[in-house]
Amino acid sequence: EPKELQVNLELCKQEFVDSWEALQLGYSAFDEIPKDFNDFLISYVGGKVAQATEESIWRGTAATNGQFQGIYTALSSSVVAGGATAPVTSSVSGSITSANVLTALDALVNAIPNTVYGKEDVLIYVPTNVVKAYQQALSGGSAGANGWNNQMNVGEKPLNFQGIELAFCPGLAASAMVAAQKSNLYFGTGLLSDHNEVRVLDMANLDGSQNYRIIMRYTAGTQYGIGSDIAIHKNY
Repeated sequence: EPKELQVNLELCKQEFVDSWEALQLGYSAFDEIPKDFNDFLISYVGGKVAQATEESIWRGTAATNGQFQGIYTALSSSVVAGGATAPVTSSVSGSITSANVLTALDALVNAIPNTVYGKEDVLIYVPTNVVKAYQQALSGGSAGANGWNNQMNVGEKPLNFQGIELAFCPGLAASAMVAAQKSNLYFGTGLLSDHNEVRVLDMANLDGSQNYRIIMRYTAGTQYGIGSDIAIHKNY
């Protein structure tokens, strides 16, 4: 069941006006400049909400204010939500570094059930520290690791392990990994318009202040289908 969430902020116009004016003058990394100041504030708050939502999708807890139940939270819990079969857990413990990332990924691949391995939409979802460790492991020396040849390749190495794509998910906690089919993981919201609804109130006409109030109301939640088709690496 999706959880009802809301954002209710009061922002001072003066703190953002310099950035807005810089955008209007063209000094911006945005492909499209927001049409007005309201749109600028919405894009700012929307970015913060998107970051918080990404974190909740993976490691949120329903009991925490402003969060909803995350996929990894449910998978790693001793009580499996919805009566689904518990996932398989890889045997490697401890934090992931460039020294053990290949071993940890290998153990996770071995834990993927045979009924799922080889399916087109199987991905390994990895956090920031695993991406860094994997890049470092493949970049060590001219030969690198895992047979990677750095003499013919420079820059970023492909996020692919034994033919399985590594999906970079900043919302995952450090050293936590999930191997699953995309079709077995779900994000839900009551209505699409609920998740996008925003109201901006300029308080100048009400109390003479330079404050803006940003209000968002939406619902969000996650779930997985068949737990026994999923393998996880716990961040012990």
